[in-house]
Amino acid sequence: MIKRKNGFTFIELLIYVALIALLMGGAIIFLWDVVYLKDSTMEQNNLTYNELYTLGKGIYVSSNKNEVQDFMDAMYSPDIILTDRSTEDSFNIKLENSEIRSAWELDRPNLESRYLLIDLTAASLTSTGESLVRTHLGNSKDEFITISEIYLEWFNVSENINATEIIVNGNTVWSGSAPSGTTIDITDVVVPPDVTSELNRIDFDSNLHGGNIIMEMIMSDGSRVRGEFDLLTQSGEGGIAPTPCSEWCMERGYPYGLCKQNPSQCIQSGGEWGGEEGDVYCTGGPLEDTCCCIY
Repeated sequence: MIKRKNGFTFIELLIYVALIALLMGGAIIFLWDVVYLKDSTMEQNNLTYNELYTLGKGIYVSSNKNEVQDFMDAMYSPDIILTDRSTEDSFNIKLENSEIRSAWELDRPNLESRYLLIDLTAASLTSTGESLVRTHLGNSKDEFITISEIYLEWFNVSENINATEIIVNGNTVWSGSAPSGTTIDITDVVVPPDVTSELNRIDFDSNLHGGNIIMEMIMSDGSRVRGEFDLLTQSGEGGIAPTPCSEWCMERGYPYGLCKQNPSQCIQSGGEWGGEEGDVYCTGGPLEDTCCCIY
């Protein structure tokens, strides 16, 4: 009787090797997927962290800084831009790259337009109707503000009328020919905080009697103040309403009145002190307790 040896045939060995290779291949693929998933999860977590960190930092910085450059410097990113969605009251800033997309609004609390006062109570057309005279400009801020452009528009009169000259504080700040609806680039007009400035004249090449004129003072920061004058009734509406001091002075024949700190400032503003009787109408504190009647 022939005794058979125990062992594997060549075919069986091939099958076992194939099965082991298949199992090891599956295990390797599984382990690779686990490692890759871990790396991709960590990468996604890092992106999420960076997004949340940038958004949170932007919110904090925007609540403490109002200037665009200060905000950009604090965020320290080359991908921050000032968008065209900014308004007169706020800046719109956007950060966008392959990883993050965020936007913030920065308030603009120090707009110069919030401090410019346009007083049209003494304004009028000359007898020829070709000049608007005696528009007064004030500044309620404690530092200088600057007017860099003036927008002019008139209606209910001939369409062929042009503005020809603008004079402020006795100086010609622009001359030329500009139709209605033009923004005029003038020589900068600096309005000091303690002296009333006067827009002496806006000259035209024809009669504007019976129409209306709109003018907007455009400040150096781009903000605007609007004033409108009715050329038929000779009444205007500007940046400030008549005050009790102004009404008191007007009752005594003056064009208007302003509240100042002391009688000497009345003279500096081109007027005179109305006396203690008028001071009772100035209740803005020690810096505005003197009623000055302006010539």
